[in-house]
Amino acid sequence: MKKIILLLAGVSIFSFSGISQDEAPIDSTWKMMNEQIILDINWLSWINYPSEINLKPTSSEVILSYLHPLFGKKNRFSMATGLALSTQNVKFDAYVSNSVYDEPTFMLFDDSVSYKTNKLTTVFVDLPIEFRLRTRNNIHQKNFKLSFGGRIGYLLKSYHKYAGDEYRFTTGTTTKFKEYNIPYLNKLHYGVFTKIFYGKFGINVNYSLSTLFEKKFKPEIVPISIGVSMIFI
Repeated sequence: MKKIILLLAGVSIFSFSGISQDEAPIDSTWKMMNEQIILDINWLSWINYPSEINLKPTSSEVILSYLHPLFGKKNRFSMATGLALSTQNVKFDAYVSNSVYDEPTFMLFDDSVSYKTNKLTTVFVDLPIEFRLRTRNNIHQKNFKLSFGGRIGYLLKSYHKYAGDEYRFTTGTTTKFKEYNIPYLNKLHYGVFTKIFYGKFGINVNYSLSTLFEKKFKPEIVPISIGVSMIFI
């Protein structure tokens, strides 16, 4: 983990130190977007989760990023970093409990329990580093862009949101609540991503190299997401 943080920091410092001076600028007819504010809206799933639970297809991830070019803003190859806020909403037919074995355990609802909302939400602040390759603009002044990179983030908030039949205490009533600070979640997450754009619109794929829960707990659930991206500025 420390090696990853040092590597990302080292790349950023090295980039600021003068790489831009060695970059040969493209001709003046190349017009680039700033590519500073990017919104990703993704479908989210897990790898290696317990077979007895079912993830809903409406599980989602939203990532809002502000990226500043380190070098190559007017070149075919460039690099950018900045800050991002990511929110993951996983909807499934169970809930996380630590009351049985003092570890995260997925508890299934009884068949008699009916609910409208049941999801696990995590919110991270991220440090992304992105490398970009671009083509020349076409006659419509649009180009293709391939970007790839990695991100590391810290968990700001987590909660379980539920609305439906009461399952914790008495039965026969309905309830609605948010339970914050889900235990045993990994405080740090890190992973890799790639994006392909045409103009302002693109698709993205994200793969986590960290597990959802702390490494010592099994199974080692790994988040993965795919979706659409849009450049605003």
